[in-house]
Amino acid sequence: MTGRGSIAVKLDENVPVALGDSLRRVAIDVATAVEQGLAGTDDDRLWTIAGAEDRVLVTLDKAFADLRRPPPAQHAGVVVVRPRRETVASVRVAIDRVIARIERLRPSSLRSEV
Repeated sequence: MTGRGSIAVKLDENVPVALGDSLRRVAIDVATAVEQGLAGTDDDRLWTIAGAEDRVLVTLDKAFADLRRPPPAQHAGVVVVRPRRETVASVRVAIDRVIARIERLRPSSLRSEV
């Protein structure tokens, strides 16, 4: 992983691509499902791909928070962002808060966490 705090993230297709650009400007290593041609990809496959890339998956999809759903064998973690409103500004504020919290942790402490 590279970038500020050594965190690499993959933004699910439901997270505005513009946020990826904003995160890159502050040296976060970002890949987006949309930019990689993965829009419409099955959730399990997307999470597996994020794990293979050693990226924390950031999504608005609350299905990823279902603890009954088994995660892939290898993953760097998942962050489910649930702002009150799904506007670009609200999602950005929520993701900024998450990134600030993640940066206080060691990246290895996020391994296989949901």
